[in-house]
Amino acid sequence: MGGNSNSSFDDINLQLDLTGGYYDAGDNAKFVLPMAFTVTSLAWAALAYHKKLQATGELVNFQADVRWGTDYFLNTAACKKYS
Repeated sequence: MGGNSNSSFDDINLQLDLTGGYYDAGDNAKFVLPMAFTVTSLAWAALAYHKKLQATGELVNFQADVRWGTDYFLNTAACKKYS
């Protein structure tokens, strides 16, 4: 992979798909703790304002945003043992 490789993939030999999640404050790093707080806040807001979000058509966007973050968490946790 050259210098313009996809930053969401780990070392080619590890075969880890790290797409998803959110970069922190315009940096080129994904910090898990602030991201977990943000995704959790979005999820709680979706629960608290479910009817209003559904009425405005925004619930689907909230669900997609939460899924984007949680899929990333699951991808980072789904490690296999490397030899």
